[in-house]
Amino acid sequence: MSAITIPKSAYSAIQSLIHLSAPDFEAFLEALSRAEPSLDQDNFWEHVAAHAKQIDRTVIKSILHEIFQMDTARERAATDGLTTDEFAESVAEAAASAKSDKFPFEDGDRKILKDRLVRIFEGKKGLKTTMKAMGVVLDQDRIFYQARILTDIRPVFNEDGDSVDAAVIVHNLRIHYGQDSDHKDFYVALDTRDIQSLREVLDRADAKAKCLQGLLKTSGVSYLDAEE
Repeated sequence: MSAITIPKSAYSAIQSLIHLSAPDFEAFLEALSRAEPSLDQDNFWEHVAAHAKQIDRTVIKSILHEIFQMDTARERAATDGLTTDEFAESVAEAAASAKSDKFPFEDGDRKILKDRLVRIFEGKKGLKTTMKAMGVVLDQDRIFYQARILTDIRPVFNEDGDSVDAAVIVHNLRIHYGQDSDHKDFYVALDTRDIQSLREVLDRADAKAKCLQGLLKTSGVSYLDAEE
């Protein structure tokens, strides 16, 4: 696998993880064990924070955000045969190499970081399920981020262009999505019938989702929703 590097954006989270007191780290692990799996990172860290109220919520959010980022690299490393222990050691080595005034890193921090990463990645069902579920959802060519519709009145001019004979309403749908780590936009024009057709498609998707949720509930399989 390619060499692991520590981005500057991860400095704060790694420092927070290293500097958690031993009791607070044990409380953090316990909270990870008790947290319900989710399909959304924000929901998951809030579940964890609810079970570790003695730790600053922003610290928990920062650490877990970085853990999710690391897990992507950990999965790639696993395909190359690296164990979780070896991956954690590689991260600790990279952190030691990144030592600077902006990222102080003591000799003893290396072992602390490695040991804590191993304990976080191993045996925490809620965390593992959340990371795997997100991987299933995000393992797509294009990922939807958000959408917006801009609605305009467009005049229809006469042949000479000196008067307006009519007007039409045009909706411009912008879909913002991700592809290959890039953010992109897709635009499509809609009329009133198209809006109704799109609404019917979405309503049908909701109905099918409710049907499948009922089947999952009957089967006893846990259903993860981004809104939970």
